[in-house]
Amino acid sequence: MGELLGRAFDWTADIGRVRSPVLLVGGDADMVSPAHMVAVFASLCGGRQEAVWNGSGLTRHRLAVLPATTHDDVLQSPFLIRIVEDFLASAEPEVGATAE
Repeated sequence: MGELLGRAFDWTADIGRVRSPVLLVGGDADMVSPAHMVAVFASLCGGRQEAVWNGSGLTRHRLAVLPATTHDDVLQSPFLIRIVEDFLASAEPEVGATAE
């Protein structure tokens, strides 16, 4: 485990190849910094523009930073289930789709 944790886990360059909608979830006190999560989200074209009043500026990808949470206790977050359920209800993968 120590060896695994010692490796870089920056998926920024590869995440654009994922064809399905992506939900990035992390804690604000996690080993992956919120800044890195934002960078990965930006590589999916997330957060680059305001969604505007009707949501037309949203991408199909989502970013959730859970407050007072680490990777050790993320499953106990009272927000996690709702975030995942909402994402799954709205995510419809497109065949052959690429990151926006």
